Amino acid sequence: MTLSVLGVAEGVRQIGAVNMDHLNNCEITIDDVEDHLAPKFSTMFASLLGMMQVQESKEHAKQERQSKAAQTSNIMPESPKTPDRPTVPPDPDLSGGTTQSKDEESTKFLLANFVQNSLSVLHTEFRKINWSRSQCRLELYKTYFQMSSR
Repeated sequence: MTLSVLGVAEGVRQIGAVNMDHLNNCEITIDDVEDHLAPKFSTMFASLLGMMQVQESKEHAKQERQSKAAQTSNIMPESPKTPDRPTVPPDPDLSGGTTQSKDEESTKFLLANFVQNSLSVLHTEFRKINWSRSQCRLELYKTYFQMSSR
């Protein structure tokens, strides 16, 4: 088997070894992920855990707003209202009436970590670009930098 095939198999094994529900519920820790379960992907799982926590806090805040709105509507007298609903200024961090955020830095960070972790487990055989006619040695990398030619 080639190193890239072994790298893919190892990446699949590591990613599949982590149950995010267990990590989110503290049944396993990020240290368990880093030390035993998925050492090459621990930064990606830490980013994913952070995203999940942000999403949960947004959902909790939305439920609180809805609860307060329901309580307020029950207290107000049944007289005509203009407008029918109270005007709430839009939250620029939320898109529409969902808890889905607009362009979040945590999403970018998660994806960058996933790409970097994946490339690290796949080794040079996968990253090397052999078909280039350049005099420089070329490899896939998550950011641009100039490598010295060999």
